[in-house]
Amino acid sequence: TKFVVRIHDLFPKFMSEMHGYSFASAHLRLPHQLARSFMVSDVDTDKGEGWGFLKHDSVDRSTVCIPDSIPTKDLPYVFHYCQRYALGRWFIGKYKIPKNTFNCDAPMFREPPEDVAVKYDWFHYPGGQIKNFANKPLKVLQNGWSMCRLIASLNEVLTNFKNKHCDPKVANFSKSFIFHKEDDFNAFLQGEVPELPPP
Repeated sequence: TKFVVRIHDLFPKFMSEMHGYSFASAHLRLPHQLARSFMVSDVDTDKGEGWGFLKHDSVDRSTVCIPDSIPTKDLPYVFHYCQRYALGRWFIGKYKIPKNTFNCDAPMFREPPEDVAVKYDWFHYPGGQIKNFANKPLKVLQNGWSMCRLIASLNEVLTNFKNKHCDPKVANFSKSFIFHKEDDFNAFLQGEVPELPPP
């Protein structure tokens, strides 16, 4: 614990407990075994994380967002949700989730179509950043799987919560919340494509 306190003084807002553990482990020379396939999180890497399940012949852009299309035995044990994921203007990001999400009258998240990874090989984050994955099929699969699984899982949690804790007359089960401005999102659904940077 003495390391966590000292690290927290240096990094008061960001992962001081993890840095403290690392420093304490090094100080005590605790042996560790590195395992790279248990967890996925960062779509900007395919090394050091368990993204290998997306490289199987049975996984492609037409199936990556279909629930249960990838056998559970092939999935990583942990999905560490600390990034943002997007295809087209479909998006989910931890820091963009509204604070009132668990209010009974708040809408749930609009779910992307199952063919989202077929339709889009680019993304446009709320707020502006645009990326083109035309030559990066793994990035499309990573973003598609992560976004689809996460939105569906969050909606499952919200449904369970609302069924248990909300007055049925007030509970809002509509899957209608989007992260972009409504006009921008509707233009996107009508086929609008932003000016894409080179892949």
